[in-house]
Amino acid sequence: MAEKECTQKNTRDVIKTMTFILFLTLFMFYCMGNETKDDYDCRQLENSSVALKNQTVILDEKAFKNGFTVWDDNCRIPNVSAFDDSVKKFVKKEKSPKCSSLPSVTSVILDVKSWTYTLKINKFYQNKADLNISCCYSSIHRKYLKSKRSFNDDDRYTIEPSCHPIKNSEIIPKTVEFMVVNCKIRSLKNPSKSTTRRNIHAMVIDKQLNRFSNLNGTSKPSVLIIAIDSLSRLNLIRSMPKTYEVLENNGFLSLEGYTKVADNTFPNVIPILSGMFVEQMIKTCWKSPKIEMDQCPFLWKNFKESGYVTTYVEDQSGMSTYNYNKYGFRNAPTDYYLRPFMVASEKLLPITKFNAMNFCVGSTPIAEHIYHYIEDFVSLHKDHGYFAVFWLNTFSHNDVNAPSSMDQKTAEMLTKLLTRNQLNNAVTFLLSDHGMRFGEILETYVGWLEERMPALYMRLPPGYTAKYPERRQNFLVNKNRLTSPFDLHLTLKNFLSEDEPLTAIGCITCHSLLRPVSVNRTCELAGIESHWCTCDAYEELDNNSSVSMTISQHVVTELNARTIKYKMNIKKGFMCSKLKLHSLISIRHKVNRPSEYLVVLETLPGHGKFSVTVKKINDTHFGVPGDVSRINMYGSQSSCTTDWNLIKICYCVRINELKP
Repeated sequence: MAEKECTQKNTRDVIKTMTFILFLTLFMFYCMGNETKDDYDCRQLENSSVALKNQTVILDEKAFKNGFTVWDDNCRIPNVSAFDDSVKKFVKKEKSPKCSSLPSVTSVILDVKSWTYTLKINKFYQNKADLNISCCYSSIHRKYLKSKRSFNDDDRYTIEPSCHPIKNSEIIPKTVEFMVVNCKIRSLKNPSKSTTRRNIHAMVIDKQLNRFSNLNGTSKPSVLIIAIDSLSRLNLIRSMPKTYEVLENNGFLSLEGYTKVADNTFPNVIPILSGMFVEQMIKTCWKSPKIEMDQCPFLWKNFKESGYVTTYVEDQSGMSTYNYNKYGFRNAPTDYYLRPFMVASEKLLPITKFNAMNFCVGSTPIAEHIYHYIEDFVSLHKDHGYFAVFWLNTFSHNDVNAPSSMDQKTAEMLTKLLTRNQLNNAVTFLLSDHGMRFGEILETYVGWLEERMPALYMRLPPGYTAKYPERRQNFLVNKNRLTSPFDLHLTLKNFLSEDEPLTAIGCITCHSLLRPVSVNRTCELAGIESHWCTCDAYEELDNNSSVSMTISQHVVTELNARTIKYKMNIKKGFMCSKLKLHSLISIRHKVNRPSEYLVVLETLPGHGKFSVTVKKINDTHFGVPGDVSRINMYGSQSSCTTDWNLIKICYCVRINELKP
């Protein structure tokens, strides 16, 4: 509905503009052919017409922007409202769950000048006259790697056997990067009654790294990437209004035509950080999910070679980008790497769940641990070159409304960094990998659009903008043009190097966003396959037509064919159940290419819902050329496989449970 209204509105605007231009042209011919005493009046009216024409252009531009985020000969993406009527029923504000009825037992405070941390026991416990509290800490390290390789190598950590007693406030040795604190709380009224409380802390320690100065970021600026998983631009506006306001009011620029190139997190992050599709990465440096990715050309290596301090942090160990059904890294990929801290915290502290995600460890939301770490890291490196990526999953991955639970804290964290002028040397990004991939909102056109169009905001350092004003202007021009993760990859490389040619293996036609993107760009030229492309208008078809049912049955046949193709990757004793069509939810075809269809259907067993792009080959044959989308959660239905070709399609059954 939103797309149709936008198209009709734009058509009316075009007709008005063409009528005005025709009138103006005829009038100019009249003036040129009548050199009389009326010439002055003609020139006056001509001048007025030019002024009116300029005004009309501005009004038409405004109307065009209101109607579409991207509008050119090859791509037209409607500018739908974040609060479109079709999604209102799915929208609500979420409150963050309460982590604990008691405050954290300890905290750590950074002194930037001396680069030291002080561990403090919370006064809540100190001031209790009837309690006695005694605490000690043990450091946590990334465990020494044995010669034998294990699939869990990246999860390794060790806790030192000693527990060092502390007073109410004590400076921590500068070598302690992660630590667990154990506190015993005794009742003075009843000495036999005691409880034990734990906490865990991560410190940005001085690793004696070579650092270069970049005070104002005019050359070789730092790069700070804060990523919130599964967050579309529209859902950022809708569920994180305070964060959105901070971005809009502090010089952040958005890309409203930014479109993902694959389904989930991993295949959308790999293009950003390596410039490759996953399939290309498999051929060049990562032969199997069972082996490490240490040899792959991630951008943090380029920055490290150029003298930058590097950091990678992700907030949930079990589903992190490089470890979910994958080996991860044999050696720490960056100078600062928080995986040992995250794995330890999830094992040592009680977990509070929120939308089936680990939201709290102990008394603190996991995201707050990460935000404190960001503040400390940036404070210590505000005058030095760094490349830092912080990836957050816990409050956004599983529910379209969940980001609202951390809106206040996210806005506060960004505001602190901005008001302290700690981002003046860094190109700062707030971005995502894709929009929400699950839920009923995906059955709407707006939800379909959001899933493909993640948020991306960038802020350039003031000094960099002053030196290269045209680059900021070019990025602003690209706001309403079709862009992709490959462009972002080349933009990051552009900040690193001014001279070397910028190319991405996965998209040789992509380029840095500090240059204007082609005004008539296609999805193919941006590295976006047809299934993820949002450039085309669609027309709804009759679900009950014979063509619709034929296409639907073909989709189910194709899904079953894929489970057979990859059956060797299913655990022994299991197989994928044969899927059957339960219902056709919707079907539409592209207006400009009627032979391409978008089908949403439900299958049995398991009630899996799929969104699939289908191409007509001839009157009786259809093809599914690319990936398919699973738009409701599969949970444990696919627990018999870790193959990403199967995991969203397969409904696992034990072979001996099948009826004869």
